[in-house]
Amino acid sequence: MTTEFVKFMSAAHLNNMNVALYVHHDYTATLYAENVTNSKSVGGRRFKSIADAEAWYQVLPGHGLGKLKNALERLDYRYSPRIGE
Repeated sequence: MTTEFVKFMSAAHLNNMNVALYVHHDYTATLYAENVTNSKSVGGRRFKSIADAEAWYQVLPGHGLGKLKNALERLDYRYSPRIGE
């Protein structure tokens, strides 16, 4: 099973964190709350496609770092115990 990094969803990082988009061999996608310093994921959410993952991110409230903060709060298990909802 191969999983490939596609991109970070934000050009900037927030406290060494960003949202990383990965695609899987079955073309599903996962967004991870990822520590960019040590490449460790601390939460994530799976989507049916890259387009679904990008759409989820784009409709979050905020702009720039505000949008990134909202995404991290929804993906990072330390902030939200409801991953996958």
